[in-house]
Amino acid sequence: MMNRCPHVLIASFRVLLVGWIGWMALAPTASAQPANADALRQATRAALAASFADEMHRLDIQVKRASGEAGTVDQPRVAFRALDELPRGSAQVRVFRREGDRWTRAGWALLYVAHYDSVLVADRTLSPGDRVARADVRTRWRETTRFRGTPLTASAFERHDALYAARHLRAGRLLRQGDVRPPYAADTGQSVTVQYQRGALQMMIRCKAREPGFVGDVIQVYAPDNDTAYRVRLVRPGRATWIETL
Repeated sequence: MMNRCPHVLIASFRVLLVGWIGWMALAPTASAQPANADALRQATRAALAASFADEMHRLDIQVKRASGEAGTVDQPRVAFRALDELPRGSAQVRVFRREGDRWTRAGWALLYVAHYDSVLVADRTLSPGDRVARADVRTRWRETTRFRGTPLTASAFERHDALYAARHLRAGRLLRQGDVRPPYAADTGQSVTVQYQRGALQMMIRCKAREPGFVGDVIQVYAPDNDTAYRVRLVRPGRATWIETL
């Protein structure tokens, strides 16, 4: 009796597998790469251009699947459920066909909206703190659909007079905006002149930064002349205003 159990289980599994395959063969399925893929692609571009005309040159629209009659409409019209922002990656649209003077629902299509941009690539290996000159990077047209973070573009790079590597950057790396930083208004150990004002008392105190910071950042500084630490706000390179005495 025990020896028959495995054979019974295998036979039962075969019956279930054959039944599932038969059901899948009869069930309606969405067609892969529909015959009207080009028409769906053009209809999608038209729908997006109405709201994002300036972004169309950066997009490549791929039609993955279409359901039912949606894959056979010669001159379709498509509609997104919402277009509050530019679709990125997988997206689904409703497909309509024209019947007389009306548009009727034909089904849906699954798309992939690929984004491209001119991304800067490191031309040499950079260490944290190295100055990044324009000659140290090159521009490449790359897909950024699944790019983690915000890509560093040439226009973003050129908005700064100087940029420094925020971390180790190997040659060939596609750069993100977080990979570089502007120069510090004060770096650890650098001199910072602090404007101290409390009531009628005003004076300038020469200090040393205990931590790095950009303009607008709050950092700690130390005044060796009076052996006192302060919390200050950096207002420009090497200058700060007093917030409190520590």
